[in-house]
Amino acid sequence: MARPTKYLLAALLLAASLAVTVEAAPAQIHPKIAVPTENALTHPNKYIVQFTEAPIVNRSSGKVSTQALARAQKVRAQHASFKAAAAKVNVKVERTFQKVFNGAAVHADNQADLIKLAQQP
Repeated sequence: MARPTKYLLAALLLAASLAVTVEAAPAQIHPKIAVPTENALTHPNKYIVQFTEAPIVNRSSGKVSTQALARAQKVRAQHASFKAAAAKVNVKVERTFQKVFNGAAVHADNQADLIKLAQQP
């Protein structure tokens, strides 16, 4: 009866080694773009873009401060600029985030369009 346990252990070790393989370092397709390997497997052509401006809400307190209200205008301008640039290179902005995370979820038909977007000012 030790044999089934032996095969089960071997299968678990194989599965663990495959899981480690999937956790490889992100592929660098452009100096501004790192694509996690697991993204290509689970969500092809979908990316999360993090903007340079800090989000509106203070992450430590979870509250909107006076400084955050002033920053909100910069964040909104950054989003408008990004949406315009994305439209020029055929990248669809699916969702935007401004409060706790400043960025956007996008869909690009290919990495070339994503690289064009990264090269926009």
